[in-house]
Amino acid sequence: MERRGYNNRYRISGGRLTAAALAAGLCLLWTPAFAAETDTETKKSLQVGAASEEEAEYEAVDGGIISTEQLQDSVIEFQELGSLIHYNNVSVQNTASSVENQKAQYSDAKEYLKEEMASASRKKRNAKDKGEAEDYAEYASWQQSYSSAIESYENSLSKLEGYTSNKSRISQERQLTSAAQSLMISCQTLQLQQESAEAMAEVYRQRYENTKSMEQAGLATARELETAYDTWQSMEMSAESLKNTVESSKSSLCLTLGIANDGSVTFAAVPDTDAEKIDQINLEEDIKKAVNNNPDVISTRSEKSLSTAEDTVKSRTLEDLEGEAEQTIRELYSDLLGAKASVEAAGAGYESARLSWNNAQSKKNLGMLSNEEYLQAQAEYLQKKNSYESARLELTQAYQTYWWAVKGVL
Repeated sequence: MERRGYNNRYRISGGRLTAAALAAGLCLLWTPAFAAETDTETKKSLQVGAASEEEAEYEAVDGGIISTEQLQDSVIEFQELGSLIHYNNVSVQNTASSVENQKAQYSDAKEYLKEEMASASRKKRNAKDKGEAEDYAEYASWQQSYSSAIESYENSLSKLEGYTSNKSRISQERQLTSAAQSLMISCQTLQLQQESAEAMAEVYRQRYENTKSMEQAGLATARELETAYDTWQSMEMSAESLKNTVESSKSSLCLTLGIANDGSVTFAAVPDTDAEKIDQINLEEDIKKAVNNNPDVISTRSEKSLSTAEDTVKSRTLEDLEGEAEQTIRELYSDLLGAKASVEAAGAGYESARLSWNNAQSKKNLGMLSNEEYLQAQAEYLQKKNSYESARLELTQAYQTYWWAVKGVL
């Protein structure tokens, strides 16, 4: 990194620096004005592929540890969302770059002080060799001052590496990752609805064609033909509307992830939630975690009471907030169990529909079904299948909502 004139900024006549000048220089180094002056110059872009080896091992807020190679492929997977947001989301990068700028400036200042300490050490040795006791004492004092300043910067750098310094970014990543997960689940749910709507549109198209043939043969009225056409077009419009909504959701998801929505990426299917994870939940332990992680509870606990009356109010407020946090987790757990039961019920309906669909295919091959009846059977099968898939997605959403709430993300 290019040095920003530290030598010129802090040296005084004769190449000697007094203790007061050093202290003043250290304070001046981190004034808001100086930070603003260097912000543009040191801003760092943390794009995927530019990460260091340490960054490649980053554990995202959703628990994912994804390799850079995997993040760079053209398939967006559910477990990659937290990592992609960490590396690419603009808001996260702005927050992270602020910390990175400060770390870079601290490191730069520390290196400068190391050079000055080495110089003072050399001058101290020379003074000793020449028998210049006064100079020796002064340079020894400077060496100690530089050493103390370096230790101070090292402590500051250690703090910047810690959780507290990154708390704002971590909170931001959690909120955005939770939102991205919901968007991806919603997008896939909408795609299933689109598939069902397109299947029904094909049924109504065939029904319209059949009604048209019947009308030409005098077996259907013009009114019946118009109704069949309107029904077909209405379903076509519904399918098209769902298609547009899917694309809009994909666009929002790409924006959140900080990737281009240019058709160069595809989205993998959202994985099922393992029922065993749900069975292993310890509700009472999770309630304790959720209460302790709740931001309102944390904020209220940290408030200082200046009187007995204020302490009483604080205690009551805290009791209410803790009760609300507990109630929220209990309700989310109930929702999770309900979603699990819905998957089991939808699975039974899907299995029945699958058997009916296999039967319809056999009848079609034997010439026992008309094209419209076949399409109707196919649409009914897809509806049951997609209802089952949607129920599984709802279970994943319920589990993620519960999981994030335990971590204090509501």
